[in-house]
Amino acid sequence: MGKYKQDMLQLQGELWKNLARVEKELCWMRKLGDIATKDYKSQLTEKIQNLCIQQNHCDLTAGLT
Repeated sequence: MGKYKQDMLQLQGELWKNLARVEKELCWMRKLGDIATKDYKSQLTEKIQNLCIQQNHCDLTAGLT
C-alpha cells in the first residue's frame, strides 16, 4: 500500500515535506546564524519557489484522473 501511495500521490511525498520544513523555518528563523535576516529570508523564499516549481512539474497520475 505504501508503494501505491508514493506513486499515486506524488505531491504528498518528499516535496511536500521539504516545502513544509522551509515554510516553518521561514516563520521561526531558528537557523539564522551569522546571516543577515533579509538575506536569510530571501534564501528561504527562493527555496520555496524552487519547490513549488518542482511540484508544478508533476503530472496527474492515473489514480487521480
